Amino acid sequence: MRAREAPEGGETYAEFCARVDEGLIRALAYPAPVLVVAHGGIFAALRRLLGLAPSAQIGNAVPVRLEPVGPRSWAVAEL
Repeated sequence: MRAREAPEGGETYAEFCARVDEGLIRALAYPAPVLVVAHGGIFAALRRLLGLAPSAQIGNAVPVRLEPVGPRSWAVAEL
């Protein structure tokens, strides 16, 4: 299936990313620290939103800490 196509009753990848973006923006409106628990697909969308390198692969069920280190720049550390 192509990224611009949606399965029946589903959403496109762009729609999925927009939903993740909105959720992260809402979560970050709370006072720090903010805890986000998600699956790999969400993390992939967050990498894109946060401008993280595609090499920022994290194993399954591994807690990580994302910290801003500059405008639109984030550090990723496994905990």
